[in-house]
Amino acid sequence: MELPKTLIRLLRPYLIALTCTMIYLAYHQFKQSEEAVYQQSQSHIITASSLIHAQIEAVYSKFYLLEKSLLAAHLNPSNADSQTIAQHILSHSSNYSNILFWRKNSPTLLDMSGKQQATNPYKLYWHPLKTVRDKFEISSLYQNNKNRWVFAVRHINPNIDGQLWIEFDLLFTTQYLKGLKILDKGYVFVVEKSTGKLVFHPDPHRIGTLSISFNSGIAQQIATGHPFGKYEYYYRDNFKLAVFNTDSDLDWVFISGTDRADILSSSDQFSLTAIVIASLLGLAIAINYLSYRLSDQLAQLGQCRSLLDFKQQLKILLNRFYFNSGVQFCLYDPISQMFSTLDYHGNKKPLLQNDDLVAQLSANALSFHHQHDADPLAVKLQINGNHYRMALFDGERLNGVIYLRKRFPTQKAVINIVQNYAQTTLANLLLHEQLRHQDPMTQLENKASLANTVQRELGKEDLYLAMINIDNFQRINDSFGHPVGDMVIRKTAQMIRDAFPKPNGLCLARYGSEEFAVLFQSSDPHEAQTQLNELKHAISNTRLLEAGLPVGYSISVGLTQLAPSYHETIENAERALQRAKNLGKNRVVIF
Repeated sequence: MELPKTLIRLLRPYLIALTCTMIYLAYHQFKQSEEAVYQQSQSHIITASSLIHAQIEAVYSKFYLLEKSLLAAHLNPSNADSQTIAQHILSHSSNYSNILFWRKNSPTLLDMSGKQQATNPYKLYWHPLKTVRDKFEISSLYQNNKNRWVFAVRHINPNIDGQLWIEFDLLFTTQYLKGLKILDKGYVFVVEKSTGKLVFHPDPHRIGTLSISFNSGIAQQIATGHPFGKYEYYYRDNFKLAVFNTDSDLDWVFISGTDRADILSSSDQFSLTAIVIASLLGLAIAINYLSYRLSDQLAQLGQCRSLLDFKQQLKILLNRFYFNSGVQFCLYDPISQMFSTLDYHGNKKPLLQNDDLVAQLSANALSFHHQHDADPLAVKLQINGNHYRMALFDGERLNGVIYLRKRFPTQKAVINIVQNYAQTTLANLLLHEQLRHQDPMTQLENKASLANTVQRELGKEDLYLAMINIDNFQRINDSFGHPVGDMVIRKTAQMIRDAFPKPNGLCLARYGSEEFAVLFQSSDPHEAQTQLNELKHAISNTRLLEAGLPVGYSISVGLTQLAPSYHETIENAERALQRAKNLGKNRVVIF
């Protein structure tokens, strides 16, 4: 029987431990892949350097053959023997572009057929090659008369009044380095250190152009005394890792690089497993978070102490959990069968009477509607568009309706939870309001509510308290009966409500059997007295029919401005009311 709670206790730690393990394995695999890339890059650099050195060293013997034929022909490059040797060399290897001869102090070069070349020998930079005896040098990159990127190797022979050059065509000399791959996307490329131009690149069109990685950081590292090392850079939306090594003999820099994403892909299996587990854990955390936030918001909704607070908190809750175009809340009074809205001050504004709508809501408490099938209340509220309609019941009694404007239907789970909690909260709130602050007969506030409001507003100069008494109320009860007396009380309450709407009417209360109290705002005592006189005249002109006979009545009013304390205010108002009665009733007296 302990298995369920054991699973609940161990599930989250197990998922966390499993996710951490997979993340560690993925990281370990990544570091191993990174080290393997570094070792492979170093190996490829050594291989590339060895291959190019072998190509250059293979040309040394060809210099001796050519120089021997030139010496025999008194340095005439057009002699038949030299041309034959040159043609044989060029035809048997695509690595060589041309064979040139330069006489000292001459501004031009001649090929072995005697043709002049456009290359200026004085603009090239030459770097000595390390050899055992003879002096060979390698040139910087240049474009020859065929517009091919080349470099030249020359031999300094003191017995010849000039120099032989053999041009290496970079398009062919270095392209065999394409086979030196690192993982899937990595490759080796070679840069001339003095100029930063590419000697070799897998893309032949890049040869002779400036190297981005070399000029963005590797050159600076070499200049600061680091002839080899690692460098990371960002190129074309990819993070790249480059390993470099300077070949001082050639004055070239060999670079081997690959994408970080290529290294990461080698640990994809562990990473994918970790991501899936982490996603499940994240989903569980997200569900737990949503449950916590929903519970918190519902708890705040349940703590509302007024209908206005309930409306505002309801909007906050729905806006937080649903993308929507608006929230509308309406109250329903079963006694008057009236749907009404609440303004920003908490005043009820009657909107619609419709028995058919009440029947619809009773049959379908939660439904999604399109604009063309909106109910009459939605039309009155100007809800233009698709929406959810949520009826709030207390048993079989309808208390309110919520309209949630939403373009498309969504999962009803949260809406059902909100609806159930909201209708319970609203029912409790209405009952609580009724018991604590409302007089059951008149629906006005009660004496306790008046005391709280006056205490809260003490100290404000523009507030007045009026005590209103129905004149000769006992005679009305004796003459027409208590039901008529109740009608008089309810009619008086309604007329007070109409005369002092919120926000100016801060508190309208039934103070006693036939006595009422009104706490209201006015600019000065004269204006306050005028408002009460208008109420007095309206009541004096009112006739209630009972058994075909008109029943008329009047009121007496005592008015006072708020005093420093609640008791003093009440005492002043009652004194003014007593004076009004003593002066003959049906009048307003100010203290």
